[in-house]
Order: sequence, then structure tokens, then C-alpha cells
Amino acid sequence: MSSVASLCAFLGFFFACTRDHETAVAFDTDAMKVLVPPHSYWLFKRSFSADTTFTGNGRCVEIEYVVFDDNSDMVMLDAREDRKKEEMDTKMYMASVKPSDPAVLQYMPLGGEADIAGTVEYKVLEVMQNACYVVEKISEDVPEVSAEEGKEKVHKCELWLKKEKEVGHQRPTYTTQSLQACKKSYDVLCMNMQQVYFKRLCEPISPSK
Repeated sequence: MSSVASLCAFLGFFFACTRDHETAVAFDTDAMKVLVPPHSYWLFKRSFSADTTFTGNGRCVEIEYVVFDDNSDMVMLDAREDRKKEEMDTKMYMASVKPSDPAVLQYMPLGGEADIAGTVEYKVLEVMQNACYVVEKISEDVPEVSAEEGKEKVHKCELWLKKEKEVGHQRPTYTTQSLQACKKSYDVLCMNMQQVYFKRLCEPISPSK
């Protein structure tokens, strides 16, 4: 590993050398910045072959983080295909940063399904605090990849955009600024990204009374 890559790793950044330009790109991977400050996020894009066992295959996947203590957030995951036709089906988790790796988020199920063995882990590939984050679900078939090997577009990613509370009438509850904030990382790192979120399904307009 080069001295630049070593420094980036030390500072908590994901280091990538782009194949086309041979330039170093460092992405902030501090997982705590996903948890603090807490927000709600839409799953906006996902790699075609990404693992969907945590998020499901619906179009409308929203995750809400709520502060629990200094080290963890309570998480509510709502995954549906059509919010106008389907009732809310929320799953509860406790989210924290893995003690041995500051770039890994852990989601432990709560309630009757609470089980440490059922904990799900995600590798943070980039986080832009208060805007978006890009992650990859960790599973046995996901190898560790050195971006210096010229294999940058190998990650099966999820792109999450912050859900805004105040938006214009009939506008989606995310901003183009949030979408652009993580564009470089998912362009460089992620394979076959496809849009998940569709406004007409996820934020249907209520009929006027």
C-alpha cells in the first residue's frame, strides 16, 4: 500500500485509485457520522446484485435513526412496494459502530427477534454527514478488495439519501444536493446501480378534500 493510501486508512478514509485518471480519491468512512446526528433516509439506489435480506425488495425503503445513547441509535426500518396500498411494516434494530472497525455499522434486531447472531453488518464506503451515505452489506461472499488493484467498481452498494422534512408542494422529500454529494463515490466504487425509490409509490399525493 502506498504512503498516501496508508495515511487515508489511518485517518478513517476509504482510499481508491481511479483506473482512468490514476488519481487518489479519499472517501470519509466514519460510520458514527451516519448515526450522529440522526436522520431518516430513503434507499435511493442499489447495485443490481446487492444482498437484499436486510432491506427487502420493495421500492419504498425508509430507515429512521433515533438517538438511544452516546454510542448507538434505535432504528426503524420500513420497507414497502407501494405506500398507498400497503400498511406500515416496521422492523426495529439497535445500530452502533463495530468496536473493532470504525467503518462498519452493526444492526441488532430488537423485540421478540432480538438475537446477537442475527446482527447485520454494513461497510461504510462513504458518508457525507447530513446528506447521504453509501454502504455495502457484509456477507461471506463479499471479498476484501484493494482499490489500488484497479478494481474499484466491484462493490454491491446501497445509496441512502437523507429524507427532508420541509420541501415544496408535490416535491420528493430528498434534494438534488444530497444526491450529488455521494455521486463520486458510487460512480467510482459501485457496480450496476439502479434506482429503487419512486416518488409516486413512496410519497403518493393525498387527494384534496
